[in-house]
Amino acid sequence: MIVDDFLYPENGDIKQNLFGVNVLSGKKFFKCISRDSYYMIFADIKAYPIGNERAEIKTFEDFLESSCEMVFMCTDSIFIEFYSKDRKVLDKVYNNCIGNDFEKVVYKTAADVSGRGFIAW
Repeated sequence: MIVDDFLYPENGDIKQNLFGVNVLSGKKFFKCISRDSYYMIFADIKAYPIGNERAEIKTFEDFLESSCEMVFMCTDSIFIEFYSKDRKVLDKVYNNCIGNDFEKVVYKTAADVSGRGFIAW
């Protein structure tokens, strides 16, 4: 499930809403984020396996109890949070952030985010 506010160039114009729809396949999502250029302002993205029921996720506990596998939230272009139930995915994203000199990268535990709201503002 995707809620977004992205700006991106297309045919000399600046377009908005990179994804255009609320639900995408993994292949279509990857195509959207593989563009050469876009500016992310706001994103609230939740990834579910194909065929699984989507649930409203308001807290970290909701995430853990749902079939949702990943959550990506961006607020004001600079505040990014990423959650995954797969430790290998978390490690890969964390190492990518460190390798690309992202600032203030923090690997938090479940105890650190327990009770945390899961809605990007």
